[in-house]
Amino acid sequence: MKNQTRGILLVVLSAFCYGLTPTFTKQIYAFNISVISTITLRFLIAFFALGIFLLLKDKRLLYFERSKIRTYLILGTSYLSVLGFTLAALKYSPIAIVILILYTYPILIFLYKIFFQNEARDGKTVVLLFGSLLGMFLLMGTSFQNALSAGTMYAFLASISFAVYVILSGKNSSNQSPFTLGFYTYFTATIVISIYYISTIGFSVTLISASILPFLLLGIGTTIFPSLLFLKALNYLKTTKAAALAMLEPLFAILFAFILNGEKLTMIQIFGGTILFICSFIISSKK
Repeated sequence: MKNQTRGILLVVLSAFCYGLTPTFTKQIYAFNISVISTITLRFLIAFFALGIFLLLKDKRLLYFERSKIRTYLILGTSYLSVLGFTLAALKYSPIAIVILILYTYPILIFLYKIFFQNEARDGKTVVLLFGSLLGMFLLMGTSFQNALSAGTMYAFLASISFAVYVILSGKNSSNQSPFTLGFYTYFTATIVISIYYISTIGFSVTLISASILPFLLLGIGTTIFPSLLFLKALNYLKTTKAAALAMLEPLFAILFAFILNGEKLTMIQIFGGTILFICSFIISSKK
């Protein structure tokens, strides 16, 4: 029982840290730093921080398996898409809208299973899917302009990418340590985004000294640190329970957006977002 409580606390703390990601991203954008620079520097900081941690923890965790190159490429590029589209969406839309759309990914996975894996359909399935659609409609409002804004479109792409990442993770599961797999996933993502950055912007990096702390907090405090906490929690909790608890992340993100950024939603949007989140949570809790 004591170990289970410890696992729950670790997952909640992990979700708390992850929930600060949008707030720190918004702070960086306030310095007029571009989306591509933000994405690139986040991955560079996270990659080097994780590499140093594993080097100090156990050098064997950095062992590279050539047979796993395909897995590293698949997971690295799909994970880059998730974070890339999410950070891009935060440039144009309120945090709550972006996060609630992002966390519709369990619904997309559920639809994938229904259409491509013959998942059983019943009355509960219909209610959940209808509720998700209703919640999305209320969250977006009656204006098509809201639904077709740049931030919303990027958020939907992030959600699709997240669903793809989870599905591909299942199909490309590895017997490697999750630390090793995570390191080379970040390595692949860092290489890809760095090549894109250099090809479009060059080798110049423009940073404001005041943005260094938010970047470090973004790359370490809301990326590597919560990832390690979550992996530690899996020593005490079942994966399904840990994943369900991790759904606290969007709630923390929205709370921080309200407290630290002063962002607000209308009552109708709050109602729609609540419906959408509940449906997504129930679906994500399915075994």
